[in-house]
Amino acid sequence: SSKNPSSHHPSFTNNNTQDSSPITLNQLIQKLPPLLNSQNTKLQQMSIQERIHFDTTIRGTDADAVNQLFGRLDLTTTKEECWKKYAWFDASKNYTRNLIATDDETFTLLLLCWNADRESP
Repeated sequence: SSKNPSSHHPSFTNNNTQDSSPITLNQLIQKLPPLLNSQNTKLQQMSIQERIHFDTTIRGTDADAVNQLFGRLDLTTTKEECWKKYAWFDASKNYTRNLIATDDETFTLLLLCWNADRESP
């Protein structure tokens, strides 16, 4: 039998299920900090067992509101210019980590640019 990962902690799901419209990169950057702050507050109130359950069962799934937000990021209609300014490559490295945004508290959003024919060590 399959379990609903959000059944133990429904507060981690996106309560506004009607708001599934695509968002831009700028909208993601605006919406992410308050969502992470809310989630972190709830996590701090949990027991260690509840946190382990969240990390192993909910985080990164469709029941995770942060994952839902990233899922709304519209990459198909986002103009290349939106990403191009972050896409820097260093031929001397396998990949380059390029900062898109951070609030220095809850998140750092990076674009990893891999050089052709390179792989992770």
